[in-house]
Amino acid sequence: MLRMQDRPPDCGSLGQVDLRFSFRGPFNKLVGPVGEESRFEGISYDNVTDTFFVLRESMEHEEHGLVPLTEELRLTDCGNKVEVLGRCVVPFALQDVNKGFESLVVFWRDGKRRMLGLCEGEHARGWLGGMRRSVQWGLP
Repeated sequence: MLRMQDRPPDCGSLGQVDLRFSFRGPFNKLVGPVGEESRFEGISYDNVTDTFFVLRESMEHEEHGLVPLTEELRLTDCGNKVEVLGRCVVPFALQDVNKGFESLVVFWRDGKRRMLGLCEGEHARGWLGGMRRSVQWGLP
């Protein structure tokens, strides 16, 4: 993955709900800045590093145009704040802001952290050589 050169908007809000999934429960809250639409399409927890990975379906990149973006986040201040640890663009040129990556899973195999995402219906094309269509391995 390539590092994001331009700073994207703040990470956006994450929804935190109690384990009973109570509608409007007293412990339900948004963590992080509330405002602009985040375009989050996936979230995965890495229990080895105690971090979350979120996937933005598409972001405008100065050099490569419309691309998906992954961010590594950590909850701080007893779960009341979000710290952005890193951002990486996924090396795919997208055709539409609403047709990018859907879903995300982060897991460990052979001692390495892996990331798997699904590309939604547009035959995303990598600008790096040797990339296969639709399902890609990413290394954050």
